[in-house]
Amino acid sequence: MPYYNQNTTPLWRSVKEKCDNNNLWLNVFSELIGGDMAQLISNFDPSKHARTKCACPVHGGKTGKAYGLLKHSAQSGASVCNSCGIFSNGFDTIMAWTNWEFKTAVKYIAATKTVGLIQSNSTYLGPTTPKPEWKAPEIDWEAEKRKHERNLKYFEEAYSLESNQGQLAWHYFGNRGIDLSKIAPKNIKRFFGDVKLHTKMPYWAYVWDHDTGKLAEKPVMIAKLPALLSWIRNPKGQKSNLHVTYLTEDGFKATDFLWQQWCDVSDIDPDEIPASFRKKFAPDTKKLRSSIEDKPISGGALQLGLPTEVMAVSEGLENIACFMSDFDNEEIAAWGLLNATLMGKWVPPHYDNKPLTKAVLVLADHDKAGIDNAILLRDRLATYHVHCYIVTPLMVFGEGNEDGVNAKTDWNDVYQQFGEGSLSTLFNESFFANLREGYPLDIPLPVFGN
Repeated sequence: MPYYNQNTTPLWRSVKEKCDNNNLWLNVFSELIGGDMAQLISNFDPSKHARTKCACPVHGGKTGKAYGLLKHSAQSGASVCNSCGIFSNGFDTIMAWTNWEFKTAVKYIAATKTVGLIQSNSTYLGPTTPKPEWKAPEIDWEAEKRKHERNLKYFEEAYSLESNQGQLAWHYFGNRGIDLSKIAPKNIKRFFGDVKLHTKMPYWAYVWDHDTGKLAEKPVMIAKLPALLSWIRNPKGQKSNLHVTYLTEDGFKATDFLWQQWCDVSDIDPDEIPASFRKKFAPDTKKLRSSIEDKPISGGALQLGLPTEVMAVSEGLENIACFMSDFDNEEIAAWGLLNATLMGKWVPPHYDNKPLTKAVLVLADHDKAGIDNAILLRDRLATYHVHCYIVTPLMVFGEGNEDGVNAKTDWNDVYQQFGEGSLSTLFNESFFANLREGYPLDIPLPVFGN
């Protein structure tokens, strides 16, 4: 093995060039780290960031899944932690796992069989200081209880949509082409019971810290705004958490207002930063309240109506509200599944392990996430012996309307474009009768079905 000549290129640079140019960093990690890193390496996929995760070598973390490799880790040696950020090269990654100083790390890396730039008499067999052992954190049940109590308090403070103070919600839905007065009386009772308007809902956000060049560690309140509060209920019908949609005083989503508030508090001029920065850091107008340990939302929904033999589900409150207002039928319950991920995890209402529904119409968004998770839901429903049919907007409205219906479209977009009656004409009594019996469905374009 050749000795390193100190009169030439610095050792660290030679190490970096050899590892970077030959994609050797994962081999180096295998020699020097092992343990959880070996598992990350065995599951490494250069097409995906952090395909497998483990506890962070620096701080451990609460979940044991805070840390992972990046697509380019073999070439760069970089890795990432949800809290610590990116370890930008192989030296940083090695130092995070071993607690070595930079010079020590360079020498150990150079002496590996993979790199072979210097000889070593070391009997090194692993990191000099063990990484923190991850343990599941103890749950502060009093804190979890307080979270739920705060949710109850906010909902109690909020106004019924039937009150004068709740009229802003009608403007919001009206701005999206939805007339709540056309929802069937039986269903609107549940709708009004689980959806209310808070006139001054706090918005907490992590703002920009100019000293560190990243988001601050603790959130601050940047605004108090009108907001729709909607209960998410678990498959047993119990309240799990609140979904919040922040609004402007004239009944639109508060997207631009919250962005301006965030920039003001962060001392940032929004006109001087690239669009990519806003896309990454802008506050969301739709948020879930903090998760509660014993009240998971996975499998849950906005249960806007009691379970029926035939049901319709869709992403978001607005999508399902336009369906409910256009298809005035108390025999068809329509539930909102918030987002694509929760759609894929929804559990149908059941009692004593028996489903209370026979068939489900999945009104999926026409994008990859929407369709992929709708298919996951279809497979899940099959285990309950529930018929499932997936329909996307472009499947039934796209032909001849490509200019008006783009490739990323949801059902509220369709409803606003084609107007009242567009959904009830498509999903008529005959349609649902066939769906109930599992018969082929008479719609213009193909449907994913089981």
